[in-house]
Amino acid sequence: RNQKGGLLKVSGHAENINASVLHQDLFKERGLINGSLRGSFYLEGSLAENKFWDNAVGAIHLQVTDGTLRKFRGLARVFSILNVSQIFAGKLPDMDKEGMPFTLMEGSFRIADGRAETEDLFITSEAMNMSLVGSKGLIDNSLNFNLGVMPLRTVDKVITAIPIAGWVLAGEDKALLTAHFKIEGNGEEPKVTAVPISSVSKTVFGIFKRTLGLPEKLVKDIGTIFKEEPEKKKEPTD
Repeated sequence: RNQKGGLLKVSGHAENINASVLHQDLFKERGLINGSLRGSFYLEGSLAENKFWDNAVGAIHLQVTDGTLRKFRGLARVFSILNVSQIFAGKLPDMDKEGMPFTLMEGSFRIADGRAETEDLFITSEAMNMSLVGSKGLIDNSLNFNLGVMPLRTVDKVITAIPIAGWVLAGEDKALLTAHFKIEGNGEEPKVTAVPISSVSKTVFGIFKRTLGLPEKLVKDIGTIFKEEPEKKKEPTD
């Protein structure tokens, strides 16, 4: 084996590639996404010690159409926390068996330090839109994402189905519903936590606003309903 290795520089464009097969070929494990992938990429890294992904740098932009999210326990736990089955009239797909179908997944990734980082990953489906900001470890499969979820149902139907008051966004139109989560840990058993929007950085919040189409005056998160204790009212000061 060549201990020094060499430098690999590769760029190109993929068209109508099976996303799951590509992930299997690159990382020798089943991927989370199935669907038709197209995208452009540039990667550069050393081949020494067969540790290309440890030191690779580059960028990827991808689109996956008519696909399925599968084996995504983190998302399944988000559904569980949200009790989404109470929100939607129909039954959600079994994430372990069927996966969650989506119309389009699109985003850009920066590759560096053994991680793939994104600020604009957006998923469109019939049930909901999702925006993810964060990174995935290419070596250890660790996840560190902020997730914004916006169910796609008319408000009157949502109101009749939601058992907890206060989930509908405030504002004159009262037309939007959103929730925010932190997904972190190993990809096989990630920890999923509902978080108030106040705990999300201004950068991430701005991305959620843009990708989910949230007007400034209507933004109000529902993550606070998961707090163990209500916020204490401030005493008036003289």
